[in-house]
Amino acid sequence: MSRSTIRGIALGFLAAAFLTMAMHVDSEKKEKPLSLEQLQEQSSKRGYTLVKEKEESKQASHTSPVSNPVPKQAKKTDQAVTGPPSYTLTISSGMSSEEIADILKKEQIIQDPSAFIHYLESNGLSSRIQIGTYILTKDMNLQQIAKTISK
Repeated sequence: MSRSTIRGIALGFLAAAFLTMAMHVDSEKKEKPLSLEQLQEQSSKRGYTLVKEKEESKQASHTSPVSNPVPKQAKKTDQAVTGPPSYTLTISSGMSSEEIADILKKEQIIQDPSAFIHYLESNGLSSRIQIGTYILTKDMNLQQIAKTISK
């Protein structure tokens, strides 16, 4: 190869590098942060609910998951006069379906942990369990519990 051929190739690589850099810089400018309304809209489309810190304690008593659970242990809730006994299950990061099943068995929400784990795995739900706080009752069946804790 001659010198002029090598220079031409080098000039082509240099031009390609500059064009790539210009496109990258230009694409960074186009991305704008989402407004609160846009963020709420996008979250609701994906099935999530945004909660302000002040509202978080109010929503802890609802059946839907809390967006930012802090406690790592599950706890019993007060028994309602008219409804069945309920249990507040808090799923934290890294909990396995086996750990969840053991907690539910201990609290007498489910009878057979292995049946619950089998149901989760056979329906592809064991990898879809969501971190959060959930209120479960003793009269819920496996399908209802699985649907509640997975998205």
